[in-house]
Amino acid sequence: TLLSRVAQAVAPSFAQADVSNQNTSCTGASLTVAATFGSNITSGNNIIVNAAWGSATTTGTVTDTLGNVFVSAGRGAGATKTDEQFIAYNSLGGADTVTLLVSGDSSICRVIIHEIAGMPTSAGVDGTCSGGTTGSGTSATTGTVTTTVGDALLIADFYWGGTTSAQTAG
Repeated sequence: TLLSRVAQAVAPSFAQADVSNQNTSCTGASLTVAATFGSNITSGNNIIVNAAWGSATTTGTVTDTLGNVFVSAGRGAGATKTDEQFIAYNSLGGADTVTLLVSGDSSICRVIIHEIAGMPTSAGVDGTCSGGTTGSGTSATTGTVTTTVGDALLIADFYWGGTTSAQTAG
């Protein structure tokens, strides 16, 4: 589990997401997994990527077709998997496909993408939490995140241990 708290100037609003590319194998010559937004990205909005892969020793990088720059908002690695959240602040507008590239073979790769309006257009991660997750079935609870600002957008990402369970954006 990875939980990030992003400081914000105004109330954020959810624009769109794509959760279609989950639990894909990234092995051999194909070490990528991609997701495409259903509508054009609005210039100035932020793109948040929840990524996970089934290896604690490999790294991940995120790119997109618009040329946005993605930075890590927090990373959690367990014995057999890694969760990482990436943010592209003040994104360019237009049709967009986001791609996760892992540095080595992974039996499971997942990328979930979100477009959020009303967030800071520059670095704004106020705190992160990795681990401390409990739950089973369709219910989970995160660990605690400590922040320094009053208003924030909380972003939680759960990796269900490589099962075929899908996440729902929102």
